[in-house]
Amino acid sequence: MAPLSGRLSEAQYEFRIAVRVNNESREVIEGQIPPDEWRVLLNYLDYFDDLAATQLGAGVQIRARIVFNADGTFSCDGELPAADDLAAFLHRLRPFVLENEPTYFLRVCAIIGRRVRHRAIHALLRRQRDEFSGKTFESQMQLTTNGQLVNCERVVRLWLNSYEYHRAADGRDQLARLHTLLPLETTKPLFVSMMIDKARAIREIATVIRLPPNVANAVARSGSESCQIRRNALSIRHRTQPQASERSDRCVRFSLQVLQAL
Repeated sequence: MAPLSGRLSEAQYEFRIAVRVNNESREVIEGQIPPDEWRVLLNYLDYFDDLAATQLGAGVQIRARIVFNADGTFSCDGELPAADDLAAFLHRLRPFVLENEPTYFLRVCAIIGRRVRHRAIHALLRRQRDEFSGKTFESQMQLTTNGQLVNCERVVRLWLNSYEYHRAADGRDQLARLHTLLPLETTKPLFVSMMIDKARAIREIATVIRLPPNVANAVARSGSESCQIRRNALSIRHRTQPQASERSDRCVRFSLQVLQAL
């Protein structure tokens, strides 16, 4: 998404993007965005550049492995980035994950969806919203303790507000009740991995905003369609859902291996 000759009128900011779905002919979409919304998009890009400059933003691997045995015992191990690197990463995610921020991820997606009316763009936005909110991860696996789902948006935000962004005592009590069988140290790599999922979605929306006119092809998943964004040599492919045959029997043994790179 980029301006036509950089023209900012008094009322609207003009843009043009080229969209191609699979092998269909390219379609050029033109539209206008109010200056206040365009400034939000530009601020989004600035904040993303700050995020990408962190150690985790530059690329990191997170590994978490939890094995539950038939006798009720379990073993676990995980790897986390250095505390300062993680703190910087989470701090620079704040403009995207705090709901009262103008650049809150879902708010920015709503701006794009409202101003760019095309099924491919809307399909891409849906996928990135699901990635950001943890729905994609939940569809791939579910970790429950005491009947409560752990790898979900509500619990991740509970962790953020109790240990990272704030020190909410009531939130810590809720987390403690969730972790009577599974230590918090075990699930923290999982939470960090889910934050990296958010950062990936943030990055892909930043790529859409930055796409120059007449250069980019945006291809969104719809049914059997492939899903990718291309900008010159850039190719970003969305992960697909695992097949049922690839999933382990979690009633007896649960093994989670998370290898993520932003």
